Amino acid sequence: MDYFVSPYDPCMDFPLALCLFLGYNTQGVCVSMKISLKWALFYVLTFVLLFTTACTSQKEKAEAEASSRAAASSAAAQAEKEASQALLDKYTVNAAVGLEELQLQPQEQDSFLYENPCFYFLRSQSPSAYGAQQNRYLSRIFARFGSTPLRKMANYLYAVYETDAKTRVFLFFPKSGAFTLLTGRVILMCDALSYEEFRGIAKGNTMDDVVAVDRAARLYARGYDKTEVSWILGGNAEGSNIVTVHLLTDGVLRIEYVLDETAALRKYVISKMQYAADFNLTDGGVTNCYRILQKDYVTE
Repeated sequence: MDYFVSPYDPCMDFPLALCLFLGYNTQGVCVSMKISLKWALFYVLTFVLLFTTACTSQKEKAEAEASSRAAASSAAAQAEKEASQALLDKYTVNAAVGLEELQLQPQEQDSFLYENPCFYFLRSQSPSAYGAQQNRYLSRIFARFGSTPLRKMANYLYAVYETDAKTRVFLFFPKSGAFTLLTGRVILMCDALSYEEFRGIAKGNTMDDVVAVDRAARLYARGYDKTEVSWILGGNAEGSNIVTVHLLTDGVLRIEYVLDETAALRKYVISKMQYAADFNLTDGGVTNCYRILQKDYVTE
């Protein structure tokens, strides 16, 4: 028969056997099934082709949108960088001039420290730090909080703000960021202290013990008390997420803590202390120098 399907056709072995088993006319039914299978195969291949084309189109669209966003972000960052560089000469203060003479404009402490859209002092301002990078450019910070004196050092500069509670806040902008991008730790200072005053602090003590030496630690404790426990317990590549940094007259001290989960109230226990007499501190993958002019320490 012209339309007989060969039993060796691999695509038809099963339909043919089924037809024979059920006693159907293999000449008509199987030919019909063969045609149906061809159309089914056509529809399947058409669907696969359309689906693949649609997926490819969506992928290309997503890649184009991502590329566009990256370009826009890069352009925005470049604009902030250029705007920041324009501020350097205007606001850099001669080392001979004391901050008291400049009458720093006080910032409302709670909003400046805990509701700040540009940076958060509990976290290191590393390249992958919390918040968009462009928010940490000097121009964006000045636009949000007003201009403030800048001190130019050899490989970095720092900005000095002061709160209405007389807490002095130091922001550091290294040469690697063209002196315009905030990196490293934001320093809080309530008192001018030396390392000798921390001699009684050791591993196993609590943040409350540190507060008894440096009042700035109380601001850290308040911030951590508001922070989700999951983030605190998460840790990072360098250790604990719970850190206080103390800029001293003779160096910089970084203290790590762990959360005592057995305490009824949050209790932060010292797990590690790192002191640098040369003021160079690595934190969040960034090494910064935190040396400031002696006249910029809190005097009251």
